[in-house]
Amino acid sequence: GAAAAAFAVLTPSAAQTLTDSENAAEFSSLVKAVAEYWQPQDVIERMLMVDFIHAEWELGRLRRMVPLAFRAGQPFAVAKLEGLDHNFSESSFPSRTYSQTLADLAARGQTEDVLDAQTLLMHASAFESFDKRMAVLEVRRDGALEKVERRRSARKAISSQS
Repeated sequence: GAAAAAFAVLTPSAAQTLTDSENAAEFSSLVKAVAEYWQPQDVIERMLMVDFIHAEWELGRLRRMVPLAFRAGQPFAVAKLEGLDHNFSESSFPSRTYSQTLADLAARGQTEDVLDAQTLLMHASAFESFDKRMAVLEVRRDGALEKVERRRSARKAISSQS
């Protein structure tokens, strides 16, 4: 009936949530697992469940993106270590001598740790933005779960008084 239709509308959709590189089966598995665990009892719990699912999915996306963003920033760090940070187009990455430049930097004592540190320093604000977004999503996800637990606890207390 109408309640089933309302629940169907509030079911997270892979088509509306995923980026092209994400797996619809993984998303559907998350939706199914959370729905089985929560067993939402009304439309409010269903909305909270949807918030939880979307926050959890985006958290996973960001956790996958951070190392990719770090690797994407490394050529800029190499350019800086080469002394070409203001003219990236002349650096080893676009000129296809990147591997040789990494070897040359290593021979001069510029270890992988130095490259990683330089990458982090150059892109600290971007990584900070990732961290802030993840913190917001964790609060949203955890808040949804807390609200459901409070509602159920209150409902249980009321029914035990009856």
